[in-house]
Amino acid sequence: MCKKTNLEESELIPLGQFAARLSELDSAEDIVLLCKPGTRSTRALEILASAGFKKVKILKGGINAWATTVDPSQPIY
Repeated sequence: MCKKTNLEESELIPLGQFAARLSELDSAEDIVLLCKPGTRSTRALEILASAGFKKVKILKGGINAWATTVDPSQPIY
């Protein structure tokens, strides 16, 4: 079994549920999207932008880049 990456204060929202769960997000807050390689987070950004969210960024390189450059205790999968 693979250990999943877990970043403190992060909220897991699968892309398939993303549009239906926008009410859980605060458009006034900074939002950083991430996924394993960065492709799903790009689609999530498009969804947020079309809903009027302005303070949204993507973690370049995804969670694997985070694990490599910031927190090597996180698994790369």
